[in-house]
Amino acid sequence: AAKAKKLPKLIQKKDVKADLQMHSTWSDGKLSMLEMARADVLEPSAGECEVTPLLEQLRGRYKGHGMSMTVAGDTNTRARLPREILETILTNLIDNSRQNGANQVDVTIHQAEGTLRIRIADNGTGISPANAANIFMPFFTTHREEGGTGLGLGIVRALLKAYGGDIELALIDKGAAFNVTVPAAANP
Repeated sequence: AAKAKKLPKLIQKKDVKADLQMHSTWSDGKLSMLEMARADVLEPSAGECEVTPLLEQLRGRYKGHGMSMTVAGDTNTRARLPREILETILTNLIDNSRQNGANQVDVTIHQAEGTLRIRIADNGTGISPANAANIFMPFFTTHREEGGTGLGLGIVRALLKAYGGDIELALIDKGAAFNVTVPAAANP
């Protein structure tokens, strides 16, 4: 549980590479940077969160960066994972959109049969077919010159898998889109 809670704080910091090197030893033994991006080393912690209030908070945060965000679909939903984990996942995807020239992000939520499907689509430069097969591989980046480590999407996928979810790249004509699935929690 402690490992899963430390990852969000690590990947939200500016100097991710230095933080990962500094935190590469855990109390129960050594953990390499590559292992951190693997779901099988994460121990999920219990938790649930309301999705729309988190998205509204992110909308306000990114408005200050010149981005606009729409939220549509099943907006009265809860995810069966801690808020900080879902925030880390969504923040990483929206940051990637911003870094690739997007000024609009559209989030659509659908709930069916105990699963939430969250689609995050942007109007940025998109992902080339040549890069699409590699984007979830740890250390793959097209932004190394700007300080990209290539850990973000690998860690996002690892977090999702640890909590029973997944992520896939969706093909769209303009920009990039990701379909994120997470277990749904019952609404109170």
